[in-house]
Amino acid sequence: MRTQPARLLVVLLLPALLLALGGCADLRAQVAGAADAPASGAAEAPDVLTTSEWAVTDGLLSVLVRNEEDRTLRTAEVTLEAFDRDDVSLGTWSASAMVGQDACCTVTDLAPGEIYGLYFPVGVDVGEVAAVDLDYRDVAWQPAATDQDSSTASATGLASDLNASRTVVNADLTVGSADIPQALVQAILRGVDGQLVAVVTGVWTCLTAFEVRPIEMQLFQGVPEGTVVDSITVRPLDPSTSPVAPTCG
Repeated sequence: MRTQPARLLVVLLLPALLLALGGCADLRAQVAGAADAPASGAAEAPDVLTTSEWAVTDGLLSVLVRNEEDRTLRTAEVTLEAFDRDDVSLGTWSASAMVGQDACCTVTDLAPGEIYGLYFPVGVDVGEVAAVDLDYRDVAWQPAATDQDSSTASATGLASDLNASRTVVNADLTVGSADIPQALVQAILRGVDGQLVAVVTGVWTCLTAFEVRPIEMQLFQGVPEGTVVDSITVRPLDPSTSPVAPTCG
């Protein structure tokens, strides 16, 4: 099901977007959307994830999806198709277009009720996006009977530098009672109006039990004045499904 924005914000023309840490996104001005309609899916995963918000600018489109099932979505590769106001397709994007950056478009270990951030490099010349459609493939579920609490680590936001000239998210990543070979960290940035500004994603490896590790996620472009860090999540990843398994001493 195509998801259309609840309202449109003024789009400002900015320099080309650069990415950092495998998923940093600058959305200084945006066309933002919020909807509760489920995203469309492939036959093996119909209407599993709900597209809750999306925002686009400077060639990057960020999407927040939510798992409304009662089981954990272990993995799913997501393809996005964007449409203009006349319902004309502007193109299709997936992980195959983001070599080495699977975090852009692959949902991993998404527990019931949790939000996951995706981002797609749609390009600055794609035109004005009015609706998006998400499709899912290679879907794998973790049986409800064996679901385990994945909250073995957390992140506490520190003073961050978020403005038109510099965008740095700082946090302390606190590990629980078990080592974590690899973890995905996502920060959701919002503007003064509460609308989604960006999804910033990074992967950290070889986290030891009870460690408190300062982390920094930086964008090479600024964000609107008043942008804040809305939330930071830490999601341990299964090394057996990782493209590059870390070697921890």
